[in-house]
Amino acid sequence: MKKIMTMLAVLIALPAFSHAADMTGKFGLGLRNDQFSARYFVNNSFATELGTAFSYVDTDNLGITRDYNVLASIFYVREIHEDILLEAGITATYLKGTYNNNKFNEYVLSPFIGMETIIKGHFGLDFKVIPFSFDHYDCTGLTTKGYFSMHGSLGAHYYF
Repeated sequence: MKKIMTMLAVLIALPAFSHAADMTGKFGLGLRNDQFSARYFVNNSFATELGTAFSYVDTDNLGITRDYNVLASIFYVREIHEDILLEAGITATYLKGTYNNNKFNEYVLSPFIGMETIIKGHFGLDFKVIPFSFDHYDCTGLTTKGYFSMHGSLGAHYYF
């Protein structure tokens, strides 16, 4: 656990000592994987992101699955080259849904590090690497689990 906490501290603090160029006050709308998201750059080195998604799947062997989620991220930003930003932070996600008539709630905490390129000052393409996530899953009819996972995500935002 000590190694995980040290890794988390390094990922979050890494870009905190530098500044990104001209993103202060910019607001962006876009997509990240299957989510709609909104970003806001509070100042030259700090930004936030809010997102949401909904899914409905009906399969013969798994039954009907419905869920929605909301997420909130905070992250530090550092310009490493003209219009290329290094981003590191943490995302908290809440997911609620049903699976085969069982209701579930999932809580996820995910530190991340990534990069974003800003094209002509308005369009951003980014990727995130999530080295680990801690998920807590509560479901009626099933046992409660906590587990770790690793993944990445892609995003595109229009800033104005």
